[in-house]
Amino acid sequence: MLKRSLSREHLDNIVSAARSTPEGRAKIREWEVLLDKLPEVIELDERSAIDFYEKYLPTNWRVAYPRIYSEIKDYHSPKRLASWLMSSAVLSALGQMRHSKKSNAASVQEGIVTIFSLAQRYRIPQLFVGRELLEAIRRTDVPRDLRWWEIKFPFPAGFLYIPKGAIKSPEGDDVGYIGWAFLGPNEFASTATDKATHALQIAVKVQDQIGTTYTKVIDNDRDPDLFDLRMESMPPDEDPYALPMNETEDQFIAWMTRLTVSILMVPSAREELFEKERRDKVVKKRDYIREFWTPNHIGRKYLYEKTQDSKGGSHQSPRAHWRRGHYRNQRHGEQRSQTKIIWIEPILVMGESE
Repeated sequence: MLKRSLSREHLDNIVSAARSTPEGRAKIREWEVLLDKLPEVIELDERSAIDFYEKYLPTNWRVAYPRIYSEIKDYHSPKRLASWLMSSAVLSALGQMRHSKKSNAASVQEGIVTIFSLAQRYRIPQLFVGRELLEAIRRTDVPRDLRWWEIKFPFPAGFLYIPKGAIKSPEGDDVGYIGWAFLGPNEFASTATDKATHALQIAVKVQDQIGTTYTKVIDNDRDPDLFDLRMESMPPDEDPYALPMNETEDQFIAWMTRLTVSILMVPSAREELFEKERRDKVVKKRDYIREFWTPNHIGRKYLYEKTQDSKGGSHQSPRAHWRRGHYRNQRHGEQRSQTKIIWIEPILVMGESE
């Protein structure tokens, strides 16, 4: 099994590099303040946590919240996403301190922090998924022979925003965000028996009162088929933040993994549906800069196809139904040596009475 490399030497190198820059030293000073206030921080509700991070950890907060987006009323707040990332970093650090002898302690938070850490290389990419596009993707089949580790993702790591009310958890709460990180050999330390060279970390954030997050990591050796994923539970004594999942929740995170991969295939399959973010203006304050952006969109203007049922001769009008879509690889280039993902879109077939 692949394990995150968290050696003492590795951590010391990170701290040394941080101390070499003014911003890095500011981050470390803020974490020292955090450690003093840790008992009260872990008891804060989401709104209070956001206020705390903005006041006491402004340098770290700007890492998690690098842009102010416009025209995103159909989605949950970017500040809530940033608070989730910051709180996960805090809980992960707390878990490592409490369970320093266990490399897999607090693996739920470690999964989120892994995505957070890798996404920082690209200034936390955030992609807003169009409502009708999401509806179409939900009705698009991912092929069983898909080599997901060869997909060209728009970013190696980042976060998807899900429209409000579009996807519900097994408990009936909104799914607000999905984080992903595509992990290559350099991101993990593998043992001599490991065959996997790539992994995909998924984190699904539910907008409930207790901050539920579903996490899943797959690798190309043991999970080549997205329809036959391994579902493993972490013993509570090894991960204090993990709760056992029932069969419904197992099916949910497996489906969310396939859905995430399917959404991330769209920018490659249909380039015109991917709108890149653009900075609108910069407001300079005395001690920091605020950046205002239009967001990355996937399928903002997308409308799924509708067609009228042409069948006749029945005494009862057929109900509306979906003709499912699918992905396929199409050969192209010199001697057809290259492949391109093609999206065959689903179609909503309307009944006679629609």
